Amino acid sequence: MVTFQFEIEDDKWESWKDTVPRSKNLDTRIVELIEADTEDSRKIQHPRPESSPSDPQGRRAEDTAPESHAASEGRAAQQNVEQTLRELNLPGRGDDLEARIGALVSMYELLEDREGDRVEADELQSVVEDFDHGYASTESFWSNCVKKNAAQDRPNALTALSGVREAGTGKYTYEGEKA
Repeated sequence: MVTFQFEIEDDKWESWKDTVPRSKNLDTRIVELIEADTEDSRKIQHPRPESSPSDPQGRRAEDTAPESHAASEGRAAQQNVEQTLRELNLPGRGDDLEARIGALVSMYELLEDREGDRVEADELQSVVEDFDHGYASTESFWSNCVKKNAAQDRPNALTALSGVREAGTGKYTYEGEKA
C-alpha cells in the first residue's frame, strides 16, 4: 500500500471535497487527481534527444515520452464508459460498486474487441467471474447490474453505453462509437 501525503489549504479542501460524486469514495478521487497531476507534468517535459553521451552510436534513446495519442484516447474512452455507468446509479457503494463498474467495463471491452460480432450473454457473464462484485453468482450480478430495472428507473447497463445494442435475445453487439 502506498500512502500519499499532501498539503492543501482548508478552504480549498472544504470546497473540493464537496465536488466528489457520491458514487466515488474520497480515496478513489484523490488517487485520480494525483494521476491526472502526474500526467499533466509528463506532458510538459522536454523531449529527449535521439542519442545521449553514453550512447555515442546515435541509437534511439529509451522512449519515455508520454503515452501515445491512441492510448490516451483509449483511456479517455474508458473514463467516459465509467462515467456513464456511474450515472446509471448502479446498486452498491465503495469496493462493491467499483468492482461492478470494473466488470461492466470489461464486458464493454470484450464487445469492443469483437466489434460487429454477436456476443452471447453467457460469454459476457464469464468476464464477471474475475471480479469480487459482492453478489452470490454471476446471474445475480447480471440481474441486478446489467438488465433493465424498471422499478429503479435504470436502463440496461450495456445498451446504455455508446455503440452497444442488443442483437436478439441474450445477445449483444458493439457497432462502434458512432452507432
